[in-house]
Amino acid sequence: MAGYVAPELIEGTPYPVETVWQPLVDEVEELSAAAALGLCKARGTLQADTSTTGTELGVLLLPVGTLTYGHLYQVTTTTLCAYCDANSCGVYAQVRYTTNGVDPTTASTIMPGSASELYPTNNATLTSLPPISATYTPSGASENLTLLLTVGVFTGSGNFKILANAGAHLAELRVMDLGLDLGDTGESP
Repeated sequence: MAGYVAPELIEGTPYPVETVWQPLVDEVEELSAAAALGLCKARGTLQADTSTTGTELGVLLLPVGTLTYGHLYQVTTTTLCAYCDANSCGVYAQVRYTTNGVDPTTASTIMPGSASELYPTNNATLTSLPPISATYTPSGASENLTLLLTVGVFTGSGNFKILANAGAHLAELRVMDLGLDLGDTGESP
């Protein structure tokens, strides 16, 4: 992004223009690159309560768009306000995805690390599903990512709801670009 800097001297100084201006250009380029990191790539908010009686249900579709190969992305939700009208009802939320621009379904691949579960719930009690936080890196090439937040009941029976009126109970799914992926540098002790 470096622009052309004229080689003339700055009037009244013995310094060439590039000596004075190039450090400023370099600093602006570094700040621009840093500002590109941590950008919200996509965000979706559930606009109404959702309800299921056991079958996994897709509740929020989020077309993310093209992910850059070599970048690390974070997929998160807010804490989800949950309600089940039966005792000992185990409930979950998770993220399913596709990388080819086709809308995911409840049969699509589950994003690793994207499950949030709660067991047991108490009859007619509001509770919270922990927020989802998963990371994702495109494998081998840039990808066209689409996400689907799903909810369901994994044990017990009852009517399970995610409360999401975009007011007091906000249910949101976000994708953040964390910048270049350095790979998994962790190791077992």
